[in-house]
Amino acid sequence: MFVRMVSKFLRSVVCLAVVFLIPTKASSEETRVGAILALSGEAASLGAACRNGMTLAMDELKSETPARQIKLTIEDDQNKPASTVSAFHKLAAAGTDIFITWTSSTSNAVSPLADQRRIPMVAIASDPAIVAGKSYVMTYWVSPEAEARVVIAELQKRGIKRIARVTALQNAMLAMKRAFDKEKPTGMEIVYDEEISSDVHDFKSTLVKLKQAGKVDGIFVNLYVGQVGIFARQAREMGFQTPLFNIETVEDEGSISSSNGALIGSWYVNADDPNDAFAKKYGERFPGASTFSAANCYDLIKLIAAAPVDQPLNDYFHRLKDVQSSFGLISASGDNRFTLPATVKLVTKTGFEKQD
Repeated sequence: MFVRMVSKFLRSVVCLAVVFLIPTKASSEETRVGAILALSGEAASLGAACRNGMTLAMDELKSETPARQIKLTIEDDQNKPASTVSAFHKLAAAGTDIFITWTSSTSNAVSPLADQRRIPMVAIASDPAIVAGKSYVMTYWVSPEAEARVVIAELQKRGIKRIARVTALQNAMLAMKRAFDKEKPTGMEIVYDEEISSDVHDFKSTLVKLKQAGKVDGIFVNLYVGQVGIFARQAREMGFQTPLFNIETVEDEGSISSSNGALIGSWYVNADDPNDAFAKKYGERFPGASTFSAANCYDLIKLIAAAPVDQPLNDYFHRLKDVQSSFGLISASGDNRFTLPATVKLVTKTGFEKQD
């Protein structure tokens, strides 16, 4: 279980390690998995969901006979790339066999290191740049292109043609913007477009300019965790009634809380929900906890445990085809990614609901 920071000294430490060990006959037979997640800071509740998924998988492996015995070490990077690099070097020095990283900005910081050292790495992240030109790095998340296609289909369904867009200068958000522009059909127009630092939390000047841009049918709030809810609240406070939509980052209790109700009724696109079997056992083990990326993180632990001991992990992941996962059958896509589905969800007073 994650050890909480309970003293001033501990609060000053960025990387906190949690070690899970499936007993083995000899340490030389262990596959050492190093996971680098955000367990503190603005994205902590989402990083905790990933950790929960890994914990659930490790618990199940205790009663199973996996092909590989796993030693899992988790480091907290607070979603800060510099801390991710420090955690990477620490885990690499300890002989880590495969890395799991989380979010695009942090994964981009260490993917060149993993590739140079020929240590397999799988990122729970969106940005295609993480894997571009790499031989040892993959992502296990729905692609921005798949999400953009679902967003555009929903916009067309709702008759939204004139769009204002505000994008955080963050790797994943910029990848979403590029994918949207690539997929955007003729007749759908971006009438206002602004990029904003991911550190900004006051959007009043942007909203003033957006008002001056004229009538729009929808606002694409392509902002990061910690920004989305504040933008929505300030927009409503300034009289905006325009529908808001988003990709991924709305699905966070912190965003909903900071919006003061302004996000209720907005829609967004995210990775599709896992199957009912995973949802049931996750809900029983972690009642009320966020599920964001939990199934992805669960799957990766189970996939590593199932890898034949005589097959290099990098080859194994790149050659996966029609393997059962929490999302159904998945395959490596041939471009260092996987074929994972996206879906439309709605923010309600009681949570996040998948739309049929």
